[in-house]
Amino acid sequence: MKSKVYLSGVRLPDKTLLIVASNTFQGADLLDKYRQRWQIEMLFSCLKKRGFDLEATHMTDPVKMEKLFAILAVTLAWAYVIGRWQHAVNPIKPKSHERLSQSIFRVGLEQLAKAAMLMMATLDYFSNPKQVVRFFVVY
Repeated sequence: MKSKVYLSGVRLPDKTLLIVASNTFQGADLLDKYRQRWQIEMLFSCLKKRGFDLEATHMTDPVKMEKLFAILAVTLAWAYVIGRWQHAVNPIKPKSHERLSQSIFRVGLEQLAKAAMLMMATLDYFSNPKQVVRFFVVY
């Protein structure tokens, strides 16, 4: 049985060649689908071992999972924004292969964790939710 395989390639900014193969998509569609899939893979890696360790919860209740995903989605976006800001202020050093030594998400997540730890250490200061929001916006 014969199958068609479509190839598409692009030269990356670092001059390496990225070649993607598919049996369904072709041309620019193939690279767009690959880009989308890669973004989804990176999202799941942030939700799993490289970030929030989601699989450690062992949750099965759909209502609780929905709430957890909502919280994680907001936190992930917040960590990414903070990471980009930190990278602009203090650039993350690239490794020899020119990739960053830490992900922008990871840098932001560590900053959020530090802020949360500092807040927990001074918990008696936070007597209402407005003070908590003000703390994170200023920090």
